[in-house]
Amino acid sequence: MPSVHGLTNVSALMVAAASAPLGAVQDLLATTSPVDLDAASPEGLTALSFAVLQGRLEVVQALLAAGASPNANPRSVDGRLYSTPLEQAVALGDVAITKALLEYGADPAAVCLASCLDEGNAPMTTPLHTAVNLRCLPALVHGGHVTDKARAPSTESPADLLRLLLASGADPNAANGDGDTVLLRAVAVQNVAAVDLLVAHAASGRVNALNGNTVLHIAAQAGHSRRSRLLATVLQLGHVNVRNHVRAASIQWRSSSPQAGETPLLFALKTASHEQDLFETVSSLLAAGANVNAADTNGGTPFIVACQRGYAAVLYVLAQAHADVNHRDKAGLTGLHHACRLEMTSSVEVLVILFSVDVNRATPTGTTPFMLACATGNKHLVRTFLTKRKIDLGHCDDAGRTALHLASAHGHAVVINELLSYPGLPVDAIDKEGRSPYLLACASGHVAVAKALAAVPRVDTARLDKTCKSALMLACENGRLDVVQWLLESPAELASLAHEVSDGARNATHRRLQTGYATFEAACTAGHRDVAALLFQVPLVAIEASLRALRHH
Repeated sequence: MPSVHGLTNVSALMVAAASAPLGAVQDLLATTSPVDLDAASPEGLTALSFAVLQGRLEVVQALLAAGASPNANPRSVDGRLYSTPLEQAVALGDVAITKALLEYGADPAAVCLASCLDEGNAPMTTPLHTAVNLRCLPALVHGGHVTDKARAPSTESPADLLRLLLASGADPNAANGDGDTVLLRAVAVQNVAAVDLLVAHAASGRVNALNGNTVLHIAAQAGHSRRSRLLATVLQLGHVNVRNHVRAASIQWRSSSPQAGETPLLFALKTASHEQDLFETVSSLLAAGANVNAADTNGGTPFIVACQRGYAAVLYVLAQAHADVNHRDKAGLTGLHHACRLEMTSSVEVLVILFSVDVNRATPTGTTPFMLACATGNKHLVRTFLTKRKIDLGHCDDAGRTALHLASAHGHAVVINELLSYPGLPVDAIDKEGRSPYLLACASGHVAVAKALAAVPRVDTARLDKTCKSALMLACENGRLDVVQWLLESPAELASLAHEVSDGARNATHRRLQTGYATFEAACTAGHRDVAALLFQVPLVAIEASLRALRHH
């Protein structure tokens, strides 16, 4: 059975078209036996396709003259359309063969399966889409099989291919299976020459019907040296404030697809790889009339996105363009909140010296940017706030917790030490559960923080919360073995194992909370066997000695 480069079930004409001398092909065409010129192999290749793939112009012309269809568009066994000879010629950048096919009536608008993408994600495309994509095509693929001698795409004269197709009636506004117009695709691959040519041929800036992308969205995303030229050309088409919409399910595999409600300016900020690639883009878009305060569906503005990504230089540009620096997104967070939450030090350093930024603005739950900085444990951020702006150290969130509470609960000893060095810090404030920063540190198992707070004279280490639980009880019921061990080194805590609270106790249950049995029971009930074992091993004589020492004192 004849074969061509590993492909089986091919006819003699296909074999001849691929590799035999022109005379042999002409002899087959002149035979009296009927020859199906448009028969296709299982891979969807006709004799004309084989000749095109091998760049055999004279064979192509002979087949066309004999009646081979330039629009043969065979289907695979599962019904998919394969590439036409024209699409194959364009993909290889062969101007001469493309011209020959067009002269014999090849349809420049024919839609077929893209031969340049892998089989799983291949969209339907047109020759124009393929032409603008020449600079990034791999070897030609057909039904999962690569012909052994398929030539690498030639980019010698891609502009000539575009002109030839456009002159033959190809639609510059046609869309492929992803909803991208030819112009959108040209911008995506940064084919500047193609963009210029398409705009000159009245290609519109029509949006992608599937995701709402405009050419400006795509141009703003491109992060290379050609961006400025692309923007200069594309900005002429307008759409500077058009928003895209929710990403279509049919193209969710494309990670570059934007999210909902983004303007080109927002999309540029979200997709840039480096700030140095972004500065010129932002400036150009703003100069063209981009709305500096346009928000996405989550309420995020360009200023908030720049804060999130740490683009310090861009923040200055946006602020000078009258961006609302205190805008809240739908979660109630400002750009400064996001910068602190994500530990974007460069953003915070810029924001705290922009005096129009409200550094004490709280979220709906009462959290300020400074509190977020303390919760993350970033000493540099905390020091920046304390040295550059006047911070309300006593501010409480809806749970009644201060910045010191949050740093203590998260165990950030370096932040605790930084905070304790500032006068006026409320070191023993209690939250709505009656817990001080010291109690939270013990309950959370942060020994270093508990020790630092216990060393402060104004901290009441004997404080009980609203349920009459001491630091030792909270540590036991939460299984904080290290904290329990440290607390039991204190005579006062050791004595508490035998001490019953009577003053102010409301009932018998509260009176027994501080007994040794109560702490042991709490550890056992919560399943903290190591803590229970430690309490069980405490010698009675040590407890009695601590009691006598405290009474004598």
